Amino acid sequence: MRARVTRFGFFGRSELELACGALPVEVRAQYGVDSALGGVAVALAYNDGPREIPAWALPQAGDPEHFASLARFVRTHWYAELSERLKNAVGEIRESFSGVGMDPGPPRAWRRLVNSRLPERRLALAAGIGSLGRSGLVLVNGAGPGCVLGLLLTPFDPSNADSSLASWNPAIFTPKAHHFPTPSSFSEACEGCEACVAACPTGALSLGGNFHRELCLQEWSAKPGPLPPFIEERWGPRLYGCDACLEACPRFSPATDADSELGRLGPGVCVARVLAASDEELKGKLKGSALGLGWISAESLKRNARTASNFSSSAI
Repeated sequence: MRARVTRFGFFGRSELELACGALPVEVRAQYGVDSALGGVAVALAYNDGPREIPAWALPQAGDPEHFASLARFVRTHWYAELSERLKNAVGEIRESFSGVGMDPGPPRAWRRLVNSRLPERRLALAAGIGSLGRSGLVLVNGAGPGCVLGLLLTPFDPSNADSSLASWNPAIFTPKAHHFPTPSSFSEACEGCEACVAACPTGALSLGGNFHRELCLQEWSAKPGPLPPFIEERWGPRLYGCDACLEACPRFSPATDADSELGRLGPGVCVARVLAASDEELKGKLKGSALGLGWISAESLKRNARTASNFSSSAI
């Protein structure tokens, strides 16, 4: 079964400008912010991902059976899956508009964005699809923090009650049922819960909701150069990403029906296989996955593998 878009909500031009007003001019131009009149914020829930590990990432003869783990959001290319879903949705919307004599505007006026430089979390909150958790992750209504976010910028304001899109509800956007009450604010969402703060291995989170980016293992996953000693000591058996706060959150509800055939990597890779591969070989092996090395260097990934080898084991 293909993964569904778990939740969506609309935002207008005013919310878009409020969220993006401080962005550099070149970023606004890159994503068509100035020409958009509103948009749709979407969330796609993921799960633990496939258990199968690609053949290239399994130990070969003589390799220590030490594995380094991957965070759930990169075990399958959920970003590409969501982008494909948005592409299909745009086609359906434009076709439905044309079918009733409405001008959907040029295709370039519909901008689908996933893992972009726009403030996706802030627009997701503005669209009402969730609330901000103490971890800094969006607690998506009905799914919790285990989601990837995306945006669809539109040439009209879909938040307007008179908008034809406001009542449009294709099967591709079928929301999942709520599994817990919808929180309306940060304080309500995390009232009395300190699980993510306690679980963070580096103290990057605080009870007041402050996020110390320089302490976050996820933030260091793609940075070049040596890891600071404090980070290195707490790295654990990780190749990329950290799920500590996600796993600790009582609202984490893995989407059991979520699946995708795009960029499947599984729960981890053999450390020896990463270190034995040349940069070009590693790039080829990861092509089409969420670790396609477009924004992370092979050397950073190998550094992570070397660090993980001090902690890793055969358990994945």
